[in-house]
Amino acid sequence: VLADVLDTIEQIVGHPIKKNYIEKAKGDARHTAADITKAKTLLSYQPQVSLSEGLAQEWEWIQNLYAPV
Repeated sequence: VLADVLDTIEQIVGHPIKKNYIEKAKGDARHTAADITKAKTLLSYQPQVSLSEGLAQEWEWIQNLYAPV
């Protein structure tokens, strides 16, 4: 769930993230689920990094991009 992803990001960046919870809009999806089973089956896809590892790499890239020169 999104809350778990946000918790992971907070751990990576080392501080809390300000969260602003809002009411659902009419027509918003109630439930969604990402599933890579079809990609694994049809394309022999295998993820090379975990979500947390990928987020950590992205955070490092962002820090390097905006680091003082």
